[in-house]
Amino acid sequence: MFSGDTVVDREHWGQQTLSLNWVRRMGHIKRMQPDKRLVWLLLVKGHRTYRYLHVFAKTFHPREGEHDANLAALASHLARQQFHEDYNAATGLVEFVPSRGQLKQDLAEPRPDEESRAGVAYFLQRNPAFRLGHELVCVCDVEEDNMKPMTLRLFRQGFNAPTQAP
Repeated sequence: MFSGDTVVDREHWGQQTLSLNWVRRMGHIKRMQPDKRLVWLLLVKGHRTYRYLHVFAKTFHPREGEHDANLAALASHLARQQFHEDYNAATGLVEFVPSRGQLKQDLAEPRPDEESRAGVAYFLQRNPAFRLGHELVCVCDVEEDNMKPMTLRLFRQGFNAPTQAP
C-alpha cells in the first residue's frame, strides 16, 4: 500500500476518521490475500505524518535507534522503482526537482510542545530539506505482530468486516 500527500481541511483537523479508516482498509486488503506480504510505503514531508508510524507500528524504517537492513533495502527498492531518478538512495529521500509542493511554513515547523515528541527530532535530522518538499521514504510491514494495540483492533475490524457485494 502507498500513501503520500494527504490534505485535510482545517475544519477537520484533530479528527482521526481518515487514519482510522486507512487502517481498517489495510485489514480488508490483507483479508483478500492473507498469504501475501503487505507493506506500507509512506512518503513523509512533515514530522506529524512521520509520527503516524510510531502510533501504527512496532518496527518500521527509518527509525531512530533501530536499523532493519531488510526494511531499509525494501524501502530503497520500492522508492527506486516508483520514483526513479527523483529518489536519492544516499539520503533515503525523494527529491522532486522542481518541487511538487511543500508544507506551509506555519505547519512545517514543529511547535515547542511537539519538539520533544517521539520521532520529531529524528525526522528533522533525516529530512533537513523538508521545507523544500523533500520526502522521507518510510516502510513497515502490515502484519498483526507488528501493530500497536489500537492499530491491531482497527485492522481486525477491517479484516473481519463482511464483504460487500459490488
